[in-house]
Amino acid sequence: MNKLGKGTDNGYKYWNKTTQFKNVKVYQRDDIINPNMKDARGRTNLERMKKGLAPLGSDGKSINLHHMTQRNESSIAEVTQTFHKDNSSVIHINPNTIPSGINRSEFNKWRTEYWKNRANDF
Repeated sequence: MNKLGKGTDNGYKYWNKTTQFKNVKVYQRDDIINPNMKDARGRTNLERMKKGLAPLGSDGKSINLHHMTQRNESSIAEVTQTFHKDNSSVIHINPNTIPSGINRSEFNKWRTEYWKNRANDF
């Protein structure tokens, strides 16, 4: 298996669960979300999600929703912040010299609603 979770056989080992949320395909990973993990304020990940906040990963940092092609229309993958940082040069196809293809204010609203909805899976 390579660094990004692509299996040597027939598909993705880690991102094998997908959903459509508000017309966006999301590759989900239940294994990186412990609904009972608590943040510094004593809130569980489940409580965080119900408030629209990202759950914390095993690295203690917020789970990142990564735009796979760095555009509004692209699919999104749930990744730990550590994975996002360690694989930055591989998963970011756009150089820093061009503007972002993501409408951040629109995405921030979508992300809040996504996490509220995602809480229902736990």
